[in-house]
Amino acid sequence: MTAAFKRKEYLYIKWRKARGLNCLRYWEQHQEAQAALRRLVSNRRRETWRLFCQRLAQGDYTKAIAKFSKIPDVMARHLEQIFSGDLLPSRPTPPTNCAQPFDVSSCPINIDSINAAIKQLPRQKAPGIDHITIEMLSPLTDTLTTVLLYLFRLCWQWSYTPLTWRVAQVIPIHKKGSVSDPGNFRPISLTSTFRKILEKCLYPTLEGESPDLDIAQGGFRSSRSTLDQALCLFETCSILRRKHKITPTLAFLDIKSAYNTVDREHTVASKTVRTKLEALGFLMTYNMPP
Repeated sequence: MTAAFKRKEYLYIKWRKARGLNCLRYWEQHQEAQAALRRLVSNRRRETWRLFCQRLAQGDYTKAIAKFSKIPDVMARHLEQIFSGDLLPSRPTPPTNCAQPFDVSSCPINIDSINAAIKQLPRQKAPGIDHITIEMLSPLTDTLTTVLLYLFRLCWQWSYTPLTWRVAQVIPIHKKGSVSDPGNFRPISLTSTFRKILEKCLYPTLEGESPDLDIAQGGFRSSRSTLDQALCLFETCSILRRKHKITPTLAFLDIKSAYNTVDREHTVASKTVRTKLEALGFLMTYNMPP
């Protein structure tokens, strides 16, 4: 089955890159490979179901459900290790704010900002643990915005949000490799729609108060794409060669299964990375923007 899947992916890539009559040939081969893979998957499902029913018929319930009962526990332990924060560098605990509640009149949230946030949120997105989607809230905007305004202002005044808004539903998405290894899954966190509306309302204020991002950062920024970053890198290399007569050397670091839990400065400054860079003749005057 793995070989059939790889062949299907191979033919798909060949079809995307093909020109002329080769497009038709590779497309037909891709369709045949896809049909063969579907047949293998169907046969495997029927065989697995048949073995499962046989074990149940023999009264061996423990063995029949043993494998299935272990899967959630293995994935839960893996995600608990990833999101526990043990892999992050230790940071001082921020001081507790014991001041009086904020003045409600200073709250930047109003009816218009809530309506705009509901309209801006994308549709057909998976909901959080409350199972409420933006499509459910849109028809109730006229009635709902007043209630949300009072609720959001309470959150602003007391610097506190409901517990369910701070709990995400984690869905593991398989990337590649064996499905029995939880490390081959990418976790996706689904948060509450009400939290997303509140975040949309607070975003303009937070953007105005936040420090400027590094000019080299391209990820998680509007109007920045991979092509933009590639163009900037190409122009930088061209300027170094043409004006400064310097031949640049590029080093790409890909951290496997990082999940935003690896401190970048610690990684670059580690002894292993420094040793490899120095062995290649690099000067340790690197700059690692976020």
